[in-house]
Amino acid sequence: MLQLSYRKVKRMWLRYQPVGRRGMKHAPAGRPSNPGKPMKLRCRVLNLIKKKYSGSEEERFGPTLPAGHLGDRDGIVVLHETLRPWLFAEHLWSRRKGKKHCQRTERKEHFGELVQLDGLKSK
Repeated sequence: MLQLSYRKVKRMWLRYQPVGRRGMKHAPAGRPSNPGKPMKLRCRVLNLIKKKYSGSEEERFGPTLPAGHLGDRDGIVVLHETLRPWLFAEHLWSRRKGKKHCQRTERKEHFGELVQLDGLKSK
């Protein structure tokens, strides 16, 4: 029914017996990653970005520019790949800027009818 081998079910049962459902969870789940940055550094970096390197929503840059400025001006080396999820979480940057809505052209009345353009944009 589980489509697992006998040995796998036996190992799962041995993990389940002493602690119950918690034994089924992956052991490192919920723990911070080993190469992760300390929370103190993250807070310091985000505060600097809020004060120095962040403007209104229209003026904000991606994570690459603040990462460079933090390294040059403040002496804090943080990769832009690390900075990107931090900025997302704090709503300091969004990947997409608003796209302009493009109107669709109307369907032609007769099959094979072409549109003649004279270089002027008409509405």
